[in-house]
Amino acid sequence: SNMAVMAMEHYNESPSFELAMKILNFVFLSIFVVEMVIKLLALGFAAYFRDHWNKLDFFIIVVSIPDLVGQVVPALDNFGFMTVFRVFRVARMFKLINKAKGLRTLFNTLISSVPAIFNVASLLLLLMFVYAVLGMNVFGSTDRFDGQPHVNFNNIGTSMITLFRVFTCDGWSSVVAIAFNCDDQGFQCNMTSATSVVAGLYFPSFMLLTTFVMLNLVIAVIIDNFIESAQSEGLLKTNNFVDLLKMVVTLKVFVRLLRLKLESLKNREAARRRARLV
Repeated sequence: SNMAVMAMEHYNESPSFELAMKILNFVFLSIFVVEMVIKLLALGFAAYFRDHWNKLDFFIIVVSIPDLVGQVVPALDNFGFMTVFRVFRVARMFKLINKAKGLRTLFNTLISSVPAIFNVASLLLLLMFVYAVLGMNVFGSTDRFDGQPHVNFNNIGTSMITLFRVFTCDGWSSVVAIAFNCDDQGFQCNMTSATSVVAGLYFPSFMLLTTFVMLNLVIAVIIDNFIESAQSEGLLKTNNFVDLLKMVVTLKVFVRLLRLKLESLKNREAARRRARLV
């Protein structure tokens, strides 16, 4: 309900509508404060702040109080920093994550995957740096990228930007076409020169290592953390992803064998009926 009320705000609101939004904001904030106080009395300060979700609730309430004060005292609402506190109200949607197991599992997966994804991103950056240096030595001494101020291998910065464009597949075909010394339409390319031959090894290997290997490694990290989060939430009973895969494969094989057995029994029954009729 709180998120629906926040989504109803719009430009050029009428005074009555704005007053209704302020009242509803006060009601929801009061509910959150009462909830926090009840938890503090029941759990105590130490146990309450031991839970990260309770810390998030406390942060949401603290940053919502200045916005409420600014609505009650119009003079304070004119200060610019009050707008910052008003923006923090969007953090209330994270309270929905704590109530749903599925959303909480995905959120925990995202948080727990950040360190591993950072390591993969560091390895990807190192790989791009190596290829950028190789590109400077291979294509920096040629005139194929002349007249291309944003796509060339003249220095390490532009080389990294060019490889990032290839990595994200954002117009990467035009970069490869320039490297192969193709015409304006990209149909006829000069593949006889040594630079073109090296480009034929340079760009496919880069795409293979970055797009297919690194990105799939990120997906593998996310899946592994998702399995752990699902186990902690009680949504998955297996120990690891391999066990889950074995269960799925075994179930598919069992269903297939059962289907073949039923078809065999049907064929035998049909053969017996035909024999009786004869």
